[in-house]
Order: sequence, then C-alpha cells, then structure tokens
Amino acid sequence: MYQAGDIVAVKGSPEQIALNALITPVTDRWHHFLITVVLDGDCEIIEETPDGVRSGRLSFYNDQDLKVWRIPDVQVAKAVAAAGSRYGRSGYDYILFADLLAQATDYWWRNGMKPVPYTQFKETEGKQMVCTGLVKRCCLDSRWPLVPPDLAPTPSALQVGFLATGMQPITP
Repeated sequence: MYQAGDIVAVKGSPEQIALNALITPVTDRWHHFLITVVLDGDCEIIEETPDGVRSGRLSFYNDQDLKVWRIPDVQVAKAVAAAGSRYGRSGYDYILFADLLAQATDYWWRNGMKPVPYTQFKETEGKQMVCTGLVKRCCLDSRWPLVPPDLAPTPSALQVGFLATGMQPITP
C-alpha cells in the first residue's frame, strides 16, 4: 500500500490550523514526514522534530488524521526516501518561525491584514530545518521540484507543490 518516498501530512491541532489560515492557500496539514522503508505491517519514517531529525514508525501516528502523497516516479520516490539520511544530524530551526513572522509582518504592513500568499515567504539559509524543510530538501536533492529553492517550506508551499508536480493522494 505504501512505498518508500511517500510523503505523509498530519492534520494540525486547532491552533496550528488557525496559524495556517494566515497563509494562502490554506491547508489543515501541519507536520510532514517521509516514509523511508516499508516493513511488514508498518513503515519506517524520517521526520524533523524539535529534538532534530529522527527515525520512527508510521504506527506512531495511528491515532492521527493522515494524508499521504505519492511521487509518481518510483525511482525518484526511492531517491527522496534515501536522501533523508543526509540530514541525520540536523537540528530544529526554531528561528524559522520568527523569520516567517517577520516576513508576514512586513507583508501586512505593506498590504493590510490579510492572508499572506505562500510565495511571499523566502527561504533562509542554514543547516537546521523544520519538518517541511526536511521534506523539501530531500525532494530537491532528488531533483523532485516540490518547493522552489528560494521559497520557505511552509505547509501551504508543500500543498501547492503536491498538486503542481502531479502527486496524487493515496488512501491509507
């Protein structure tokens, strides 16, 4: 059912969904991670958490509302899954949230208090990242153009990328 390279998006809490509503397009997905290995009855995953990049199991999310996206090219999907190991020592980018808030404030100052288009958020350089950044980097490393290099990896940017690259949601 699942395959290496599938991208999993977890529905956010009400507070996280409210934050996502400040960016267009709006999505109810917050946490994102990659399936790296399909096991008998479970899957190994790689995700960025506040403790850094971690390996875990899809079954950790059994009680969550998940949406799974599949890269249509199996070879690219395998490359995306394998790329995660490059970031095994990366820390969590707490500064990104402050940077995104500064970029949003600048946008609101110039345009009034309305949702910010995801294209207004620019990427910041650094070795640390958040969960969406791990997914973005693994895709870019594998030449899968999920999110352009110059854009910040917001949940909205990933959502647009899923649709723009022809990815299809699969039913778990």
